[in-house]
Amino acid sequence: MLRLPKYGIVLGWLFTLWFYHLAWTSHSVSAFILNGFDLAEQIALHPAIRAESPALLSSFFLWLVVPIVAGGLAFGGSLYENDYAKWFWRFVALAVALRVIPPQEALRVPTSLLDEPYTRTLTILTLLGVCFVGLSIFLSKKWLRRGQLVFIIGGMILPLIGYERAYRLLNELQLDITLGGGLWLYVICLLGLGICQIKRRQRSQPATIVTATPSTSVS
Repeated sequence: MLRLPKYGIVLGWLFTLWFYHLAWTSHSVSAFILNGFDLAEQIALHPAIRAESPALLSSFFLWLVVPIVAGGLAFGGSLYENDYAKWFWRFVALAVALRVIPPQEALRVPTSLLDEPYTRTLTILTLLGVCFVGLSIFLSKKWLRRGQLVFIIGGMILPLIGYERAYRLLNELQLDITLGGGLWLYVICLLGLGICQIKRRQRSQPATIVTATPSTSVS
């Protein structure tokens, strides 16, 4: 029988990444049917988002799914007993983390990465994902499992804050955006991961054994 720590976690995070790239917005015009990543790109062009403090905060929250999934994959893969499997999933997680790498033009001049809000945001997100992968190498299984819950909670709250801001902005532009199916699947997938993690923690807690003390009667 497949065990959740070895198989379910990494598959759950892969599905989460897939749903992130499905439609998060629905509209009669195909140009406004955007997945989570493209939605962050789209609103990053708006002056209101660029004027946030810090700049592009709403886009940052939406893009944050990428380093979170990278961390979830790396931490989940590190629960394998086999070293080859551990490193395989760490390399997969590293590839996911590079999904938000800054454009090639900016990489040619590394000193300029932090000058412009767009490249600065992507640089921070990429480094965050790489750091999560690096952490997975050194943490114990106890902290790897706790880290899973942190990623799940973070993935549920922060990107949805970014989505709410983007949704409000686009509707203020009278685009009549509605929620896409990819967002619902994303939330359901993370909820499923969270429930499985909580149930597993409950099963792993040692049961308290109560032994009855024989009573002595005085005749």
